[in-house]
Parts: sequence; C-alpha cells; structure tokens
Amino acid sequence: MKTRVITGVVLVLLISAVIWLGGWWLRGVALLLLLLSMHEMYAAYRHKGMRPIPVGMGLAPLLLLSALLLPGDRMMEAAVGATALLAAVGVGVIVLRGRVDGACMQATLLPLIYPGVFYILLFDLTGAAEGMERTLLFVLLFLVPSLNDCFALFTGMACGKHKLSPEISPKKTIEGSIGGLVAAVASAVGLPFLVCALYGADRSVLTPVWYYALFGLLAGALSQIGDLAASLVKRDCGVKDFGKIFPGHGGVMDRLDGILFATLACHVFFRTMG
Repeated sequence: MKTRVITGVVLVLLISAVIWLGGWWLRGVALLLLLLSMHEMYAAYRHKGMRPIPVGMGLAPLLLLSALLLPGDRMMEAAVGATALLAAVGVGVIVLRGRVDGACMQATLLPLIYPGVFYILLFDLTGAAEGMERTLLFVLLFLVPSLNDCFALFTGMACGKHKLSPEISPKKTIEGSIGGLVAAVASAVGLPFLVCALYGADRSVLTPVWYYALFGLLAGALSQIGDLAASLVKRDCGVKDFGKIFPGHGGVMDRLDGILFATLACHVFFRTMG
C-alpha cells in the first residue's frame, strides 16, 4: 500500500506539471503513453500464445507526422486514415500467411480500437484549449475517472452485495458502481470552481452546473466500462497486470484504462460542444 500511495503522489505531480506546461510537453507524453499502451496490449496477447501483427505501434509516429505537417482541423481526418491504413497492413499480413487465424486478427486489430482510437481523441484534446481551459479539461479528464474508481471501491467494500460483472471482475458491485457515479458527478461539479480559484478567475466564465453534472455522469459511466474492458482483456489473456512500469499500480493500461474511455466524454463536451 505504501508503494502504491508513493507512486500515486509522484504520478499526480508529474501529470500536473505536464498539464501546466501544455503544448508539445503534453503531446509528447500522450504519444509516449500510446506507445507503451500498445506494447502492453500486444504483450498480453503474446502471453496467451497469439501472434499479433503489432501495427498499432505505428500509430504514434503517424499522429506525430500529422500534427507536424497538417493544420489542426485536418489532424482528426488524418488520424482516421492512419488507423485504417494500419488495419489494412495488419489484415494484409495475416491473410498472406495463408492460414485461417481469427485469433491473430482479433489480437492485431483490437488494440487499434482500444486503446488506439481513444488515444487519438486524447491527442486531439491536447490542442483543444490553453491556459485555464486546458487545465480544467485535463483536471476533469484525469480526476473524475480516478475519484469514480476510488469511491466505487470504498462503496463496494462498505455495502456492496450485488455483483456487477462477476466473470470479468468479481469484486465489482452494483452498489460500488453507483457510489462511483455519485462521486464522478460531485467531482465534475466541484472541480471547475477549484480551477477558477487557482487562476483567480470569475466563476461566471463557467458553463451552468448541470453541464458539468451531465459530463460527470457520462465520464463516470464510460470510465467504468473502460475498467471492465481492460479486465476482460487481462482475464482472456491470463495476466494479472498489463505491466510493472508503475510500482503498486501495474502498467500504463492498468492506470489509464478508465481514463481513456472518459476521453470520449471530454471530446463530446469540450471539443465538439465547446
């Protein structure tokens, strides 16, 4: 537990510094995390005995090139094209082997969707705002799913009786899930006021409270789905953790599984709806 707490504190400090710096510091860290996550996913499938074509490792370089060479409004279009290209390459290699290997197809293509597509959304968010808006966006992205996870655990331990998904994650309960969603909504409503206070800004610049409450509900629900999705992959592949890069926490995917799904909520509320 001590190791887990120390690692958590160090991660919070590092993430806070990167968010504050923004720009290519933020984008660079996002690309690094993408590479590490892809490596962990393919390693998990190899542990099961599959032979995935690691085309997902090419997504980070292609995102970097699109950001360097194209205007911002073309980046997402290029990212979709890059994902389709990598998928085509992976499928091409598999079929040219001349064997029916559906498991290899799954292990090759799934990482392009999870975590790949969600990292594309995250990478796009790195250029979505500056200053207080950037801080607010990423504070909500990282803290709402994290608090959702913590309070789901505490609520489940205190009064959990009904299993949420017993085969995928036996310890998760419906009561814990509800407790996590309540915490997600409460934190999404409260954090914007703390960020305003940090910047000395007038609270009137914030959108209505219901907006953040709805965001918290969606981000909390998505983060729980992401957590279960990662657990499903680990159980299917027979691994306890995706990696050991974060002592006490596991790998990058163990730490960001729910946060990655929550990027969809951030993209809808802060990038699409403004």
